[in-house]
Amino acid sequence: MFVKNSQSEAALKLVLMLDQHADGLPMDYMEYQRGEILINKGEYYGAIVAYLKFISNFRSPSLKKDAYYKISLCYWLLNKPDLARQNFEMAKKTGREVAEPDKYAARQLSENQFPNIKILRVRFFTDGGYYKEAREVLQTIIPADLITLKDQTEYYYRKARLAHKTGELPVAKLFYQQSIDMTGENPWYFAPNSALQLGYIAQTQKDKVLAKKYFEKALSYKRHEYKNSIDSKAKSALEQLNN
Repeated sequence: MFVKNSQSEAALKLVLMLDQHADGLPMDYMEYQRGEILINKGEYYGAIVAYLKFISNFRSPSLKKDAYYKISLCYWLLNKPDLARQNFEMAKKTGREVAEPDKYAARQLSENQFPNIKILRVRFFTDGGYYKEAREVLQTIIPADLITLKDQTEYYYRKARLAHKTGELPVAKLFYQQSIDMTGENPWYFAPNSALQLGYIAQTQKDKVLAKKYFEKALSYKRHEYKNSIDSKAKSALEQLNN
């Protein structure tokens, strides 16, 4: 719950507490969570160790594609392109595409290129609740860093996410809408999740009509990596509005 709620520091305290108790059954999945926490924190070597331990010990193939992909991203962020590419190729051959993190990884792997380093840092810092660090990286991004339309769109999406999480709702609404407009017909999750978040904001502001409009818009997108979870959240929100 802490990881999902952008509270990586609180999550890390619990993981370290578990480390002190060796009794009972092994919890191999916790190494995946440790990797998620550490990659958000910017401790890329520690994340690599955790992901590798998870891959070695976890019996199910689920999340292993994502774990190898995240290892490749760690090396990419550490400026080790050869090791990044090696694990990138390993991710293509590993696991299956059932869990949504694996589906997302598969989509990125199919593009056969690494993401923009600065935007990637912003994404991880924001996901982990390291908002000061995320803002500092955002301030270093210049137009020359944003070569593709996808990078330009994600830049505004990341600005929206950071503003939303830090309570700057007018700014978040502006950049969410810009993300939707720039995504257009492209199969990126930036637009559907922006619509979902705009629905949540409208819901908190007691504007049920606008909230319904945005939740329905989130459902209207046909192809993107997080369709199952975003659709589920939008449907649940619509049910709450109808009740």
